[in-house]
Amino acid sequence: MLNRVNPFMQKLINKKSIFFISIILLACFANCFNSSFKFDIQFSYKPDSAGFYFIQGLLDKSLFNNDLFALAMRKQAEVLGFCFLAWKLYVILMHFFSLVIALKIVSIAFCVICAAIIYKIGTHLYAQNEAFLLSGLFSVYFLSSDIFIGGQLRAFGASMLIVFLYFFVKEKYIYLPLISLLTFFVYPPIVPMLMIQCFIVLFFLDNKKPRIMRSYVFILAVACLSIGLSAYFGPAGEFIKVIFKSLPVFSQYKYTQGVNYPLNPYNPLSSIWYFIFNINEYTAQYKYFTVAFIILSLFFIAARRRRALLLPRQIWIMLLASGLSFLLLYPFHPTFASRQFVFSIPLLLVFLNSTNLSNVNKIKDKPFVFLLPLALVFILINPRYNATISVRKYSPVYDYIEKLPKGVMIAGDPGSVLLQSVPLFSKRTIFYADEMHDISLLAYSGQELVERKNELMKALYAGSKEALNSFIGKYKIDYFLIEASRYSGRPNRQFLFDLAKKNYEFKIEIDGQEIIVLNTREIK
Repeated sequence: MLNRVNPFMQKLINKKSIFFISIILLACFANCFNSSFKFDIQFSYKPDSAGFYFIQGLLDKSLFNNDLFALAMRKQAEVLGFCFLAWKLYVILMHFFSLVIALKIVSIAFCVICAAIIYKIGTHLYAQNEAFLLSGLFSVYFLSSDIFIGGQLRAFGASMLIVFLYFFVKEKYIYLPLISLLTFFVYPPIVPMLMIQCFIVLFFLDNKKPRIMRSYVFILAVACLSIGLSAYFGPAGEFIKVIFKSLPVFSQYKYTQGVNYPLNPYNPLSSIWYFIFNINEYTAQYKYFTVAFIILSLFFIAARRRRALLLPRQIWIMLLASGLSFLLLYPFHPTFASRQFVFSIPLLLVFLNSTNLSNVNKIKDKPFVFLLPLALVFILINPRYNATISVRKYSPVYDYIEKLPKGVMIAGDPGSVLLQSVPLFSKRTIFYADEMHDISLLAYSGQELVERKNELMKALYAGSKEALNSFIGKYKIDYFLIEASRYSGRPNRQFLFDLAKKNYEFKIEIDGQEIIVLNTREIK
């Protein structure tokens, strides 16, 4: 009996199986543990994920009907609009899971799928051990960013680029324009660099096979026409036009993200460091890994010179296409331009270091000698530097707010993490939050948002019921969410806080701070 089982077990528990089980566990670890090593799958929070609350309104049409952003995104999701296919995937998953769990499932699944595709690319280009090294470096490095964390849209973008790269490396060029068209409905920002690669491919087609050449040109023309018409006349086009109307302020956070002063995008150093390498785009751990990967690359270039740069031509073409699309877009909007490098530079560093490490005999023969310590380093630094904020402690507040009528409008301090995450965890509309300013530009103009915030701040600092009621009546506010830490001891805000303590509908103390839900009817 044992002799029969052993061969089966040997096939099942081989190097490849253990490797991919490890990738799954690593992706689960990165998505499901916070800085306290708590399994925090239900109430974990990341600022980008907060913008996905509207997806819940696709499943329940009675949600967010007084939220202009949610209504705009619902329109996009009901037809072939911006990220149409991504939203549809989440709606399917939400029949079985909560949105928060669906976001994590997507991240884990996409990470493992992409690692498998990268492994297949590696086996096509190199030997198996080198493919393990390539896929392992990719997994750790991309998990160090938030690409495969919290269901970000960029997970879809990275996946489409990697699928594109797979067919490019396999020289199945006929699929490339179709993948570019599909990407337009999944993650449009990288379409320019994909389309440039499609045009570069024209130089590689065999002129001796005119039928293949004609088919490729026809498919490329259809893809270009479809993208062009959708970008101008379709729902995705409406989305793009709104973004271009808001260009001066849309994605403005990029200029202050992770830095002590606003960036000047026309400073060459800022352009390279922050818009090409996107060093402030992700978590602190991504910075550490990026710097380490750059130093390692430079070491190999110094030691091996030209041989260190002997990468597959497809990688250099991807980098060339990224550079050309970056130069075309940068004068119009540096943040959009930065999307052209957001996956390609990390992929370049992965391929560069993998190719050169595989020339080190000990690593070439035993890639796990290098990958295992790398994974352990990631596991050790991830809990502290992953930039994930746990809001589990607020679960009683979320539970209470979720019991309020679906159409209520809730206002509060615009910098509050609790307030900002209410739509995601309680499925109720909030009036304004600083972190959601960027996405709100898709429904409001920049001036409208400035006015809304100014009116909100005046109300919070109001010293009379008359001023509060004026704001409440104008914007139909039903509740104030008040955290003592943001009001107590601030004379200008003390009036509203004292009022809430006397007339609260719900009150709880968390970490020694009172949190109050105040029904605005109690103010009149």
